Amino acid sequence: MRTLIVAPNWIGDAVMAQPLLALLKAYEPKRPLDWLAAPHILPVGAAMTEIDRLIEAPQRHGQLQLRARWTLARKLGHAGYDRAYILPNSAKSALIPWFAGIRERIGYRGESRSALLTHSPDSVARRAPMVEHYGDSRTLAVLPRQRPSRSPCCMRSPPARRLSVRNSRSHPAQSLFSRPGLNLVPQNVGQRVILRRLPTD
Repeated sequence: MRTLIVAPNWIGDAVMAQPLLALLKAYEPKRPLDWLAAPHILPVGAAMTEIDRLIEAPQRHGQLQLRARWTLARKLGHAGYDRAYILPNSAKSALIPWFAGIRERIGYRGESRSALLTHSPDSVARRAPMVEHYGDSRTLAVLPRQRPSRSPCCMRSPPARRLSVRNSRSHPAQSLFSRPGLNLVPQNVGQRVILRRLPTD
């Protein structure tokens, strides 16, 4: 069986979702993880070694696109998915797994979508930073009770973020940043919202 990851719609959030994928792979190394994402988010999934398959999601900002979502969901319904992690909080992001009939649909309650989910963590007054938010072990509650000693729920902190960039894509950046005498000062490491800041490590 396969797991479908409905990716966030912001590049920074997508990067910070990678530790959750590492947790899932650490627990079930042989279970394929597939990345359902908008076109501009697909390259983030391509850089994650945990991802087995990329699926382009029909997405136009501010549009529900029910027909397109239904059409894709019908195809995914025959692809062997029995579990989906829905990382965005919107109701429409949960429609494709629901239309596809995926048995376990896991995500935070978010935007009036409780009926579209089968499992969701308890609400908390103050949300954790995004890495911990996505990697919260409570989202793994549907996994079997018998866990190995290094199961996700036993890890004290999320795994380090690891992205793999192909040489063909990294070469232009290396050429730019390796120029003699070039001094760079990074800015805008994260947004002004603390929860969404990219970790500096």
